[in-house]
Amino acid sequence: MNIAISTNSIWNFIKFRKELAKSLQKEGHKIFILSKDDKYKKYIKKNIKFIKIPINRNPISIINDFLLIIFFFKIFKKYKINLFLGFSHKINIYGGFVCKIKNIKCILNLTGLGTAFIRDGLTKKIIFLLYKIINFKKSFFLFHNSYDKSLFLKKNILNSKNCFLIPGSGIKITRKKIKKLKKRNFLLFTFIGRLLVHKGLLELLGAAEKVLQMNKKKKIFFNIIGNLDKANVSSVDKNLILKYSKNKRINFLGYKENIDNFISKSDCIVLPSYREGLPRILLESLLLERPAIATDVPGCNRIIRNNFNGILCKSRDINSLVEAINKFITFSINKRQRLAINGRKFVEKKFDEKKVIKKYLKLIYHEKY
Repeated sequence: MNIAISTNSIWNFIKFRKELAKSLQKEGHKIFILSKDDKYKKYIKKNIKFIKIPINRNPISIINDFLLIIFFFKIFKKYKINLFLGFSHKINIYGGFVCKIKNIKCILNLTGLGTAFIRDGLTKKIIFLLYKIINFKKSFFLFHNSYDKSLFLKKNILNSKNCFLIPGSGIKITRKKIKKLKKRNFLLFTFIGRLLVHKGLLELLGAAEKVLQMNKKKKIFFNIIGNLDKANVSSVDKNLILKYSKNKRINFLGYKENIDNFISKSDCIVLPSYREGLPRILLESLLLERPAIATDVPGCNRIIRNNFNGILCKSRDINSLVEAINKFITFSINKRQRLAINGRKFVEKKFDEKKVIKKYLKLIYHEKY
């Protein structure tokens, strides 16, 4: 079987889909990667065919979207694609549309609903309509949290027969050496992600400022890891970054490759997002035995259980976030260590990448899901 896997970037494929591709290859399938080109191309194995995809990040662009449809038609015909796996709205919609026309089986992932759904405007209605159009007998839709799945069913966009809930992309359960949480004379809270408003960065910066004012005698620091995303309408204003950079206990470190290292150096990971699919950073943090503070919203609350492996707070609420951070500060080292151990066990049990791959294989081979 010829299988096309399409993502927004090669980085995304290497980070989240590589093991799935390996498993499909072991089953005897030929894999094609349809993606934008980037510096991670060198990590694609020679036995996988890479094809550059003409896609931009604008939600709706008539010319670009038409070219994308033509691209999928040509590629599916040229390489005799039997199965299409999509991993973003635009790729899902236009790739799924061509699959419907050509009667090709497709598995489309709704990894998260994104900015368009947070803002609740015309774009959201258009996306709903387009998903309804591409729904056909051979299309299957995988959701990373139950809220998103329920929303599409409630709106009658999709039906329960072809909608499934999976534990995100899963995560590879490694036995790498864990750096245990230790008692020390300072606390480090770390945010890792794109510097976007809907990631809760404004609330985090406001909360950090308040926490530092309330705990002047304690050594508390905040690391912010990630780049500004100027192409995203939700990008944080650069001037705001400059303003908070003046506080020596709030450190903007930019994008970093070795995330594990920064997680391990932290006492707690903070993700005050407005909505998520299933945030990878929380899985990575718990796997490395670092508790997290996150908002009680779809995606985050599927991973973080309040007072079990972290703390949940209200979304878009600085005071609630301040309360959560201060609560963590008061925890004894034993309490923090219990949260950390619980987190690791929880990820091993619920989010093992092998379980996700098995679900894909069941769908591909028409087995009962």
